[in-house]
Amino acid sequence: MDREAFDRKYAARLNRQQQEAVHAVEGPVLLLAVPGSGKTTVLVTRLGYMLCCCGIAPDQILTMTYTRAAAGEMKQRFAALFGQDCPHPPEIRTINGVSSKIIAYYAQNCGKRPPFILAEDESALAKLVSDLYRDLCGEYPTQSVVKELRKSIAYAKNMMLPEERLGELDTGFEKFPELYREYGKALRDNEWMDYDDQMVYAKKILELHEDVRTYFQNRFPYICVDESQDTSRIQHAIIRLLAGKSGNIFMVGDEDQSIYGFRAAYPDALMQFEQTYPGARVLLMEENYRSTPEILRAADAFIRKNHHRRPKTIHPTRASGAAVRVIYAMDRADQYPWLVNMAASVREETAVLYRNNDSALPLIDLLDRGGIPYRCRRMDDAFFTHRIVADIRDIIALAHDQTDAETFLRIYYKVGGGISKKAAEYACQKSRATGGSILRELLGFPQLSQYGRDSAAALLTMLPMLLQDTAVQGLSRIWDGLRYRDYAERQKLDGGKYEILCLLARQETGLEGLCRRLDELQALVSAPSLPCGGGLILSTVHSSKGLEYDTVYLLDVLDGILPAVTEPKDAGQQDQYQEERRLFYVAVTRARNRLYLFACRNRESAFADELRRGLPREYIGPEDVFASLNTEPCGKHYRHAEKGGGVIRACCRGQCMVAYASGETEFLTLGQMVDRRAVAWRAPDRPAPAALPREQAALPPSGVRPGQRAVHRVFGPGTVLSFRDPIVEIRFPAKGDKKFVLSDSVQRGLLRLEE
Repeated sequence: MDREAFDRKYAARLNRQQQEAVHAVEGPVLLLAVPGSGKTTVLVTRLGYMLCCCGIAPDQILTMTYTRAAAGEMKQRFAALFGQDCPHPPEIRTINGVSSKIIAYYAQNCGKRPPFILAEDESALAKLVSDLYRDLCGEYPTQSVVKELRKSIAYAKNMMLPEERLGELDTGFEKFPELYREYGKALRDNEWMDYDDQMVYAKKILELHEDVRTYFQNRFPYICVDESQDTSRIQHAIIRLLAGKSGNIFMVGDEDQSIYGFRAAYPDALMQFEQTYPGARVLLMEENYRSTPEILRAADAFIRKNHHRRPKTIHPTRASGAAVRVIYAMDRADQYPWLVNMAASVREETAVLYRNNDSALPLIDLLDRGGIPYRCRRMDDAFFTHRIVADIRDIIALAHDQTDAETFLRIYYKVGGGISKKAAEYACQKSRATGGSILRELLGFPQLSQYGRDSAAALLTMLPMLLQDTAVQGLSRIWDGLRYRDYAERQKLDGGKYEILCLLARQETGLEGLCRRLDELQALVSAPSLPCGGGLILSTVHSSKGLEYDTVYLLDVLDGILPAVTEPKDAGQQDQYQEERRLFYVAVTRARNRLYLFACRNRESAFADELRRGLPREYIGPEDVFASLNTEPCGKHYRHAEKGGGVIRACCRGQCMVAYASGETEFLTLGQMVDRRAVAWRAPDRPAPAALPREQAALPPSGVRPGQRAVHRVFGPGTVLSFRDPIVEIRFPAKGDKKFVLSDSVQRGLLRLEE
């Protein structure tokens, strides 16, 4: 098939930039594709062009993707488009899959045994890390700690960090370098390798064994890489080795969408492409087929302020649509009832996107209580095993049972300053013997310092109070009263977990009920399949990458959450801040038709404020009725005719969420609020009597004497009883005796004396 025939059949609907990318076959090419520009269509069409028009055999092309799901989707799309003309598809694999193939070839064809066996049992690897942590620290780690340590190990391997630089990583664990070394030794002793080791060994084999490198370079003279902005440093090194001979590398990505820095994504490879591959061409795909111009203008203006990016402009192809809307809320907690109200009547595919899974928990709680269907993408239960959550639950458990030695030994040093381990063990031993409170026994320890004695007394006093507190009060007592906050800050723990606990506590009367609900929610999010149905989708921004939705709500775009870093202090934080901006950009560009984001009055939101400042403002003329009407009355008071007083907790374009003193929340339009408001009527003020004419207000020339007639503007005619300068006393038949400052009353026209 010649090029003209191919273009007529397969590329007729592609724009000029897309067609140029399809025809770019030879040499190094970097294709920068903005969101919604049809990059997968172009990738698949280019593969078909290479097979149908360029005489390239399918087994000479290697296409590498970021995930297995992406590889599967690309295979399906290729078969659907080119199944008849190209029955034999090219090889499409993840980079881990390619690494596995390199290791297998090395073992089979070079007379070598495989480096090690791939350890696919995730629970075994997690247990290994947990055991190493316990050996180093003398305590068992929570599941979330193990998860974070494994992420750090993977990051170090993907960034190819030498052991001497491991201490530079901000893991929150001082002994991480030692744990990393022991982890590697344990894998070798068991003749295991993890998934990241696959790439480490594959890279070493390609570097050290020219025959293996030459085989793969000859086998795959044409290499294509998808989502290259999320490819790690070691993965880029493997790609560079594979493409080193032919130089036919087609790399597709967008540094503006690089959001996996915590997994060692290396967008610098895109910025340095021409240096890595001399003679390279850089192509652009800038037309977006997904979103409305209103959404794209906001997104483009935002991402342009990023540093270290290639200049490009995202161009809309769709007609104008709805404006980007800001929902004004008083507090972070007010986002959730607004979303629940929306979810109850959603009719099209609507996504609520957030930075991390913690943000979804209060929403899942309310949706579950209300029986509202939803779908949730890739939720995990890491929140429930976090150290803060586990510690607070331990404190609550100790309040219920002050003889629980195991729990006491886990938490005494986190809330009781000045209590030594020796004192704690003494108290536990005495409690086992007497059956009494560990804290009371602690007070009997002879060597207990006064500071420790005060701490024990405070615990003894406050723990029983937790059983009487509301859930919100109890959490506050633990955090501040028992000074657990101090421990969390010293250990640099994520205080956001406490915030989420407080949001969940609003729905419970006591701490015992909160603990039960935490167990229910953990079971809910850990279930193999989360609730399905309805048009509402809950997802992290990362999990929504590559997807699109009719309507998108952005949740928790708040400083400290998104962005996590608000004032970068060094190069590392600056890189993180730039990635946070890219993450927000990716979130915005998931929306097809409508985009909403919250702005909380009592929380700073740098990203929401920046986006909002760039939105077009509605012009209202001075004579327009809306010039005198507050259409965004968040925080104002409102009194309902039947439900009483309330406060407008959130609002958007005349839709208001009113929270009443009774605890009820109601959604009303401004028109409904006018119709249903309570009106307090007050009688009109009586008109003031007219002042006496100035000529009548003067004092009579004969002075003032008893029995003299007088006329007052308010009290009418009367008779002077006495006068002692400056006070005159007058009797009025209808009002009784009154006293006045004579000169003042006369000058003001209130009083006239007759001759």
